[in-house]
Amino acid sequence: DCEDGGDGAPPSSAVSAAAAAAAAAAATTPAPYGTITHQPPEVLARGGGPSRPADVYAYGVLLWTLAAGCRPWAGLTFAQVVAAVGLEGRRLRFEALPGPLPGWLVSLGEDCMNPVSSARPSMEAVVGRLAAVGAAEGWAPPGGGGV
Repeated sequence: DCEDGGDGAPPSSAVSAAAAAAAAAAATTPAPYGTITHQPPEVLARGGGPSRPADVYAYGVLLWTLAAGCRPWAGLTFAQVVAAVGLEGRRLRFEALPGPLPGWLVSLGEDCMNPVSSARPSMEAVVGRLAAVGAAEGWAPPGGGGV
């Protein structure tokens, strides 16, 4: 849920001293592109710029945000987000959200937020999966065009 940052674990107030120091240093270095809460672990832990796998990770965070109805990592500071995701390996978890969610949404979101960048689907694969769900569910894009 939104009160625990999104991963079902208690808020990261007990971050280790080493993780807190590393997170503080990361938070004061030139910022990676984008929003901290949507950055993948490899960017938060080692820095780096935009990449296709990072974009796919951010899309997974967007899916989680839509399902949760609140900000990812709510209640955590930027330094705590860096420590939690980049150093401690914490992840936003769909199973921590209330109510039944469509299986395709959970599967797609978790695949997009895979902590291993090379294991994330390409955006083309994401679009293909969404198109398949849309066809199965009878969704029609605005204007009747294809995906």
